[in-house]
Amino acid sequence: MTNSIKENDTKASETKNGNKKTNSTKASSTKKTTSKKSSASKKSAASNHSNNLYAAYGSNLSVSQMSYRCPDAKVIGTGKIMDYKLVFRYHADIEKHDGAFVPVLIWSISKDDEKRLDKYEGVKGGYYHQEKVTVVMDDVMNGIMDDGTEITANKEITAMVYIMNTQDTIEPPDFRYHQIIEGGYTDFGFDKKILKESLRESMRARWKRVRARMKRIDGGMYVNSDEEDID
Repeated sequence: MTNSIKENDTKASETKNGNKKTNSTKASSTKKTTSKKSSASKKSAASNHSNNLYAAYGSNLSVSQMSYRCPDAKVIGTGKIMDYKLVFRYHADIEKHDGAFVPVLIWSISKDDEKRLDKYEGVKGGYYHQEKVTVVMDDVMNGIMDDGTEITANKEITAMVYIMNTQDTIEPPDFRYHQIIEGGYTDFGFDKKILKESLRESMRARWKRVRARMKRIDGGMYVNSDEEDID
């Protein structure tokens, strides 16, 4: 009877030890799996959050708008695109112009953000296209990149910018769109003379086109120049 009890105790002890080993193995396996998933997730995040710098000069100067359009984006700082000027073709655009500069807000964006921006900027439809430009940094708010590199004031960086495909027409922006850009100029201390001059230039261009389509006839009436003269 005593031997039987001892045997049962021994079996129970072995079972407990076996369960402990099994549970320990399972826990270790679970930890390894979790660690692998965490590592893969970090690698994926690091890959998505590449040091992709985007220079905004139009309505994407709005932090609230960018937080909606590009949730991964973060502000790096402000800078200038040298030898370019701001123009309006209903929407904002830039074109080469010696001696001028365009103030920009530099964003660090993810690959997913870039895809969203391409959609908003009409890249697929041929409205804007991407180009790489040199930006001279002014104020830096968050200059440490994901790979550890640092962006400092007065440093030249390369950033992606959107430029219109069709550059043959100057046209004033609508009021709301202009207000958003003006708000960005206010928020980041940009020189509003640049914005005002671009707006004036677009309005002068529109009026010039209007006058070109019209001709003066007797009686002080203006008619479309494509129509026949009225006797």
